[in-house]
Amino acid sequence: INLGTVSNSSNVLTTHYNIPAFTTLSSKSWTITDGGVSTLIPMMLTITLPSASSVDVPLSSSTGLYIDWGDGTASTSLSRAYSSSGTYTLFIASTASGLQYGNSSNTTFSPYVTSIVQWGNLAITNYSYAFKGSQITTVPSGFPTNVTNMKGMFQNCTSLNASISFTTTSVTDMSYMFQGCTLFNQS
Repeated sequence: INLGTVSNSSNVLTTHYNIPAFTTLSSKSWTITDGGVSTLIPMMLTITLPSASSVDVPLSSSTGLYIDWGDGTASTSLSRAYSSSGTYTLFIASTASGLQYGNSSNTTFSPYVTSIVQWGNLAITNYSYAFKGSQITTVPSGFPTNVTNMKGMFQNCTSLNASISFTTTSVTDMSYMFQGCTLFNQS
């Protein structure tokens, strides 16, 4: 699935993925309507596992999903069982609209996230409680402009004290975004 093209332009890592084409069904046959290739810039996260653990990425769906798990494996699954402790860099490409705490899998995701390296250009509009309770210390600027919900996004991230510069013109809910971030002292 990974076309293997990685470029570095303006300090942004870009990986091109061959994502299955969107299709329409006519009465006689399938018709491909987009040529078959979409270019997604993946979200890039760093996780640190203190021991062998399972990680479940809390995306709202697995539609159009591709995850490079940072340990030499990649899949279209939201879950990965790691056989050892360590620090792993995940590349997540997806057409899902939400990365959120609203399901139980976040307890096997957020506690391990230590940095967000790049946001990517994913379709995610809802980051409600996405990184609640994580150990994030690094957050990139240039937040995606399609995001509408950041409620509690970094709630209880007690290690967060990064300088954050986001354009939030489309955001309608930022309540509790930094609640419990005891080190956070940015203007």
